[in-house]
Amino acid sequence: MNFYKHYIGDFQRDTGHLSLTERGAYLALIHHYYATEKPLPNDHAALCRIAGAVEKHERAAVKVAVGFFEAVESGLMHPRIEAEIQKAGAVSNVNREIALVREAARRAERVAHNEHEACSKRDTDVPRKKHEQSTPQTPDTRVIQESGICSAVAAREKPGDVCKAMKAAGMGSVNPSSPRLTAAIESGITTAEFAQAAADAVALGKGFSYAIAMAIGRRSDAAKLAQNLPGGGETFAERDARIGRERWEQQTGRVHPDNMPARTVIDITPQRMELTA
Repeated sequence: MNFYKHYIGDFQRDTGHLSLTERGAYLALIHHYYATEKPLPNDHAALCRIAGAVEKHERAAVKVAVGFFEAVESGLMHPRIEAEIQKAGAVSNVNREIALVREAARRAERVAHNEHEACSKRDTDVPRKKHEQSTPQTPDTRVIQESGICSAVAAREKPGDVCKAMKAAGMGSVNPSSPRLTAAIESGITTAEFAQAAADAVALGKGFSYAIAMAIGRRSDAAKLAQNLPGGGETFAERDARIGRERWEQQTGRVHPDNMPARTVIDITPQRMELTA
């Protein structure tokens, strides 16, 4: 491992009684443990070489630091470090699955593009029929394609495949029959986009509805950037209000009241009536 989370509060609580040299020796052993991802050797001379302890008081500090480790058959083990290494491995596997899903989506898009080109391109070696050489006329709608290639190009993502990709990204509970998921798929959002949104939602401790809302929001933002029209010409106040509504929808998984269709409101406030003689 080249990175690990250092929990300052836990470290201060566990090492508050150590001297500066003893803390340094403990950190040196911890870093070596994370870097090699295996228990330390149960040998004082080897540990001193790992920690860079040369002076007498430094070698004594290594002995103190060893007290934080447990002696097992394979060496000196640290339960907390072992748990963090296992957790990092699980995250790495999720990232690998997401990368595979993205690559599969890109490969499918390339195949679909090539098939579409094959459908729309006419072989120049095929001689034209007599009626094709005449003046243009209304296309014959009775023509039936013998190949199903073109119809396959227009196929949308399948909710089941999308949910599988989201589960591979770490999402525990998914709903293939969700109307909002179906609407998002019909809007053109890809499986890779859903998988990335699921991974980000899991990292934030959120669920399925939040991931769908995140994917929809990202696609909307991307469309605005592609058109080079940030905010659709809205004022700064309108933009801030819109962003606030979108964040509310992402956090709650529901449609913001201000985005709901307008309804007729009947004023039932009592009115004062003037009576004339």
